[in-house]
Amino acid sequence: MKTITEMIAVMQHFADGGVVEIKQYQSKWKIDIKPDWDWESEDFRIKVEPKFEVGDWLLDNKYHTPFQITEGMLVDNLLSDSLKRWTPTKNEECVFWSQGNYYEIKKFLKDESLLFHTTDGSSYDHVAPLEFAMTLR
Repeated sequence: MKTITEMIAVMQHFADGGVVEIKQYQSKWKIDIKPDWDWESEDFRIKVEPKFEVGDWLLDNKYHTPFQITEGMLVDNLLSDSLKRWTPTKNEECVFWSQGNYYEIKKFLKDESLLFHTTDGSSYDHVAPLEFAMTLR
C-alpha cells in the first residue's frame, strides 16, 4: 500500500496529463485511461518509461557483455540496474564496420551525419564497444 504522499503524486501526475498504470491483484501493469483510484484493491503508479531504445548499445556490468537493442526486443523488460547505455568517447578503442566490410578496431573521433569517424580519418556505418569483439567468431 502506498503512502498518502505517493498516492497524491500519482493522481497529480494523471491530472497534469501524465500516463498512469494499474495493477490488480497478481496481474501485470497496464495503462489505465480512467482510473477509479480504488487503492484498497488496486495499485497505481506513474507509467515507467523504458531506459533504453532500439539501436542503443548496452553493457552488462555483471557479465561485461555488450549487446545492441534490436527491433522486436522487449525493451520494457530491460530495466536492470546492471545495464548501462554505452556511447563512444573520443579516443576510445571501438569496433567499427560498414555493410559488407570486415570489423576493425580503431580509436573513435566523432559521429556525424550517421557515420562514425575514427582518429585516422576513416568513416564507418557502425560502431560497438571493444568488448563486442570478444563475441565475434
